Amino acid sequence: MTEELYKKFNKVIGTDPSEKMLSAVQLPPAKDGKPPIEYKVATAEDLSFIQSNSVDMVTAGQAAHWFNHEKSMPELARILKPGGTLAFFCTFPFNWDYLTVGYGDLRVAGRPELTTILRKYSYGGPGTMGPYWEEPGRSIVVNVYRDIIPPEALFKDVTRHFFPRQSPSGETEVIVEIRRKMTIAHMRPYTRTWSSYHGWSQAFPERKSRESGGEGDIIDDMFDALKSASGFEEDTEFDVEWVSGILLARKKDL
Repeated sequence: MTEELYKKFNKVIGTDPSEKMLSAVQLPPAKDGKPPIEYKVATAEDLSFIQSNSVDMVTAGQAAHWFNHEKSMPELARILKPGGTLAFFCTFPFNWDYLTVGYGDLRVAGRPELTTILRKYSYGGPGTMGPYWEEPGRSIVVNVYRDIIPPEALFKDVTRHFFPRQSPSGETEVIVEIRRKMTIAHMRPYTRTWSSYHGWSQAFPERKSRESGGEGDIIDDMFDALKSASGFEEDTEFDVEWVSGILLARKKDL
C-alpha cells in the first residue's frame, strides 16, 4: 500500500513497530523528482518525528485494530492538516458458505465444499490455529472496525464502507472487495504470516514445516487436505476474493 500511495503523493513515510518487518522492505527507486519512500520504526501512538499539521492523509492497512486509540487518535489528528483524511482498511470473515481462511474473507470461487476443511485448521479447537488469534484485535476485525470510533472533537465526515449485509440501522452497506488469482504455492507463505500461525508455532515448536526440513506443520497439514479435496496442484490457478471494509474520516478545522 505504501508503494501505491507513492504514486499519488509527493512524500510518503511508511512505519511499523517491528524493525524486523521493515528490514524486509525493498525500497523502490525514487521517480518524478520526488524523494524516496522513507521507512521508520514507529507506532501510531508516537509519531513525534512528524511535524504537526503537515500530513494530507494517514492510512493503516490491516493494522488499526492493534492501536491504542485513546493515544493514537490525538496523535494522528495532530499530524494531519485540517481537512486531512484518516483511512483505515481491514479484511474480515464473511460466512462459512464460502472458503474463509485467515485474516479475511479469502473465498475460492465455486468451491464451497472446501469450507469445512479450511475452517477446521484455521478456526478449530485445540491443536489447530483457532485458539491463537490475538485479542482484542481479532474481535475488532470481525466487527468490521465498528469498535473504532474517531472522536467527534477531532474528526468529522466519518464514513464506513463494508460488504453488503444489514447494518445495525437496517441499511444495506456498500461492497468493497479485493480480487486476484492465486495458487497453492502463493497461498502457503501468505498463511504463514497469520498471527494465529505464529501462536501455534510457539505452542508446537517440535512441528517444523517441510520447507525448513521438518515433517510438516499445521500449514502443511491444511494444504495437504485442501489439495486432496480440491484436486489442485501447487501451480493450479484459481480465483480468490477478500471482502473488506474501509473507515474514513476528516480532521476538523481545530
